[in-house]
Amino acid sequence: MQIIRNIKNYERNSVYKVVTIGNFDGLHKGHISIVSKLIEEAKANNGDSILITFDPHPAEVLVNNFHIDLIQTESQFSSILEEAELSALVIEKFTNEYSKLSAEQFFNRIYNHLKFDKLLIGYDFRFGKDKVGNFDFLHAKSLEFGFELEKIEPYSLNSNIISSSKIRNCLSDGEIIIANEFLGRKYSVTGKVVKGAGRGSQIGFPTLNLVCDNKLFLKQGVYETNVIIDNKSYKSITNFGRAPTLKNESEPILEVHILNENLDCYDKKVEVEFCKFIRAEIKFSSVEGLVEQINKDINTVTTDSVK
Repeated sequence: MQIIRNIKNYERNSVYKVVTIGNFDGLHKGHISIVSKLIEEAKANNGDSILITFDPHPAEVLVNNFHIDLIQTESQFSSILEEAELSALVIEKFTNEYSKLSAEQFFNRIYNHLKFDKLLIGYDFRFGKDKVGNFDFLHAKSLEFGFELEKIEPYSLNSNIISSSKIRNCLSDGEIIIANEFLGRKYSVTGKVVKGAGRGSQIGFPTLNLVCDNKLFLKQGVYETNVIIDNKSYKSITNFGRAPTLKNESEPILEVHILNENLDCYDKKVEVEFCKFIRAEIKFSSVEGLVEQINKDINTVTTDSVK
């Protein structure tokens, strides 16, 4: 997969091009349904599948003092698309000037550089200044320029329309299992292992202390997790919080305890997959109480794994 920053740098000369456009935050099941169709149709015509997205998220430019926490990093985003065998990922820099492009100007920018044969869009896709561009606008353009246009209807799971905001809410509420169902895979974060104070080792539970690449908006507490190190997965439990019994950190931190292993992972890049929320973080009156609870948490994970 080729990653192209700025559509003006697109130089692939394929005979057939299928394009989709959007933010695709989280690449959830709804997004993947579009991406899969995009890739399938491109392959059927020996052509290129092209996904156009924006950096930063347009809402951060369009709304004053607004910041949106993305579900995955750009690296995670591109890795999923590459594994799906997308031909090209085009990342457009979304600036204040870019936001002022009319629907006509935006369409011309995309079409003039790609001359695509088919355009797939989500049911709620809007573009151009004041979001004037919509399906009807594109339908008129498809008749004018002779490309095929298809609107992808919303993706529902158990009568729930999947959206990135719903997934964020699930993560912040500790509803990991539902978030994973919406994503179609386990929610995960990546980060570098750094040296901690060693307090976990002192009580018999050494931990990997992570500096995360992702912005974490998880509910604070203990999770059943898998940690992937050098392409190998290990069962683990992870605490996200301030560790009030031992440390009482000013900001939440992520600490991973690998079950039945004690690995030296300092300075390594690892990935943590979240399987289930076990319990909220608690401040114990004694270290003994904490140790007893951690053993219960581990027993919960090991018992579930053999069911």
